[in-house]
Amino acid sequence: MSSSTLLLFGEMEIDISQKIDSVARQASSIAGMCGYAVRLQNEFLDIYGEDCPDNLSIRNRVFFDPKTRAVTKIDKITFNDKNEQVDFTPVWRSPGLEESKEEKDARFKRTALKYVKLVKFGTENSLPAMQGMAIKAVIEEHKIPALKWGYYFDVIGIETKRQFLFWKDHGGHLSFLGLVSKSEVLA
Repeated sequence: MSSSTLLLFGEMEIDISQKIDSVARQASSIAGMCGYAVRLQNEFLDIYGEDCPDNLSIRNRVFFDPKTRAVTKIDKITFNDKNEQVDFTPVWRSPGLEESKEEKDARFKRTALKYVKLVKFGTENSLPAMQGMAIKAVIEEHKIPALKWGYYFDVIGIETKRQFLFWKDHGGHLSFLGLVSKSEVLA
């Protein structure tokens, strides 16, 4: 895989150095083999993944410049069954279009507020093995005074007296997403 190739949904390789028409043909070819769907619009290409639990669907949206047809950014977007956007994660940005620290912080805060609602927090010790081991390891390693914990898909959350903390579970490792104070959630 070259440095200009991104892997979407774990098996769809997209060459972002190509024009959108080539990317769309490539994505359609792979989608046919993997059971995904692809739809080219005026300003973006949607690559639809499999539906998720809770009537959610995930799309990778490939944006491009209408004049040059060059790919400019890719976002992973989650929609509910009413086709309303409920979450998005930047996957790739062309040079010069990267998010500022303020934009990243604001996006995380919006996302964290959704995670607080979506993560099923509790004190149960009977979690699925991967999530349970990840939560236990985080609490022990960082000595977190956890009141409750839980997960939602690949996100684990821990509630303390003053804040909610979130990590993304990549299977073999975790990456810290951030934290949000309870006063921000209750505001």
